[in-house]
Amino acid sequence: MATERKKGSKGSARSELVAVRFDPKTKYLLDLASRVQRRSMANFIEWAVEDAFKHVELAPGYSVEDQAPLLWHVRPGDRLALLNATYPSLLTFDEQRLIALINKVLAAAGLATHTAKQNGQQSDFVEENWVLLNKAIEEDIDSDMVVSLFLDHPPTVANVERRIAKFQEIVENLQKLKAELEAAKKNG
Repeated sequence: MATERKKGSKGSARSELVAVRFDPKTKYLLDLASRVQRRSMANFIEWAVEDAFKHVELAPGYSVEDQAPLLWHVRPGDRLALLNATYPSLLTFDEQRLIALINKVLAAAGLATHTAKQNGQQSDFVEENWVLLNKAIEEDIDSDMVVSLFLDHPPTVANVERRIAKFQEIVENLQKLKAELEAAKKNG
């Protein structure tokens, strides 16, 4: 099954394109069912999947639909952490390896503390390094090598200062836009 990221129009949510294979009979029946409901096949499939979320239980008495607000997060690392905390038995082998790697790197970087978790440092660190951490799992890179990479190249004062400067620039640009908007309102 292939997936492809689809960009929505400005301001709309992104959606994922998923390629699914159906045998001829299933595709024909799908076509008929979508006609009855006056939907496109894609819309019918989306509706059917969302309806199935009501009936598939992650645990006794807890459907996918019920648990979605507890398990969904925009950041993939946070989604993985939520799944691990709530339903660790549903983790794939690679997700288990990724969590082990993340925990090892956080510990080596001094971010395996309750305080670091509470103030979002762990989440931010995982988000900033998500691609690298996943690549290490995909390419089966030894976790000790990954840890040494992070220890050899920790976030430096210069990197932090660069990030602060970037945010200050954003704030300055927003202030300029606000001033321009107020001037435009005055001039009618």
